[in-house]
Amino acid sequence: MRLFLLILLFVCSTLSSAQAATVNKPEKLLEKTRILWVSNVTVDDKAGDPNAVSSNLDSYLKRLGFTSLPGRTNAKLAKKCDVKKMLGGEYCEAITNGDADIIVAVDAAIKSQRPDRKGLLGVKVMMEFRLFRTDTRKQFGKMKQLPFAKGKSQDKAIRTAIRKVHEPISVLFSKTTNATLAMREITAEVSITGLPNKDVIDDMLQVLPRVEGLKELRVLELGAPSAKFRLTYAKTYLNSLVNRINQTQGVAVTLTIDGPNRIRGTYDAARAFYQIFSVTDVVNKTRDSSRNGLCAEITEILEKELSELPYAYADRPEKKRLPSNINKAKREMKDYLGGQLVVTGTLKKGRQGPSLIVEVHHVKWGRLVRHTIESADLTTSWKSSIKSELDAKIIADLKKKLRRMDRTSADQLRAYLERNGRS
Repeated sequence: MRLFLLILLFVCSTLSSAQAATVNKPEKLLEKTRILWVSNVTVDDKAGDPNAVSSNLDSYLKRLGFTSLPGRTNAKLAKKCDVKKMLGGEYCEAITNGDADIIVAVDAAIKSQRPDRKGLLGVKVMMEFRLFRTDTRKQFGKMKQLPFAKGKSQDKAIRTAIRKVHEPISVLFSKTTNATLAMREITAEVSITGLPNKDVIDDMLQVLPRVEGLKELRVLELGAPSAKFRLTYAKTYLNSLVNRINQTQGVAVTLTIDGPNRIRGTYDAARAFYQIFSVTDVVNKTRDSSRNGLCAEITEILEKELSELPYAYADRPEKKRLPSNINKAKREMKDYLGGQLVVTGTLKKGRQGPSLIVEVHHVKWGRLVRHTIESADLTTSWKSSIKSELDAKIIADLKKKLRRMDRTSADQLRAYLERNGRS
């Protein structure tokens, strides 16, 4: 019995140690994070190198997803802040979330020790950290560290002392940053000007929900030429979210941060152009049922490849694809999905094997593209070329329809083509 209890205690102790080791490991960040360092470094009560702490921690933090601002940029912004006030928990109001994602305020008091018998110099570093988010302007982490180290020179001893505690610092920085990202959703207000009509807003609202990190979008004021929205975001920073929105083709505005959780935007015709498409199941007309698997594979490939076009977004009904009948598919696309393009595929019997016919139909203007892939290419190079070939034909056919488009749509397409060198 006694032996059993000893074994049980040993197992529990081992598990506990393993859990503790896991808990105290740094984490990869949920979102890449830009750091502004605001530092006060003294060596024996005299001003020291303000980058002493950040430069010795940078390589460890970079592996986790942190990026320190460039030296000159950091120095210029850091001058606007009072590190003593920040160490007391006060946010630096001069810094916006366009400047950085978080601010790390650090005070490092370095004290020299007498050389030992071997002539090695010792230093004791008393460090205090405070972490702030720039979009919420709230403190979310703090810690103190008191490392000691020796070195052949004072600089080497300082470097060794700071790096000695990189692990607990990395743990605090990564875990508290991830915690504040995942903890709650944050809201921001968006004011947009220059909108030509309400249809542009409706189109934009179809694309915005696809932006990663955007959880909810609520319309506050809707009209033209201006509109106001309230957006809710999570697991990201406002600056990162704005950058993602600005990189999403089909969102008809260019946004900039205008203050704490405030965004302003202006209409951008070139960014407004987009096409939502849906791929129907490729139909097997070879009379060979063993080709059904190939048809299913082709359907998925078509959707994947077309989704990589900068202006194209895939959509489909929840449980099944659009019907293979093109007229029914176009009606469903227009009425239920609010999209523009229906892509169909037909596998037909050929002399040397099956050939694939891909068609792209517009809900308003009928068939835009008919593209045939012969059997020789079906098993080799068609996957790598289908995207560029359909892209070229879709754009070419849309150009031909410019005169039939309403003025706003035509302006958007022309602006997109001009900006991307395709006019």
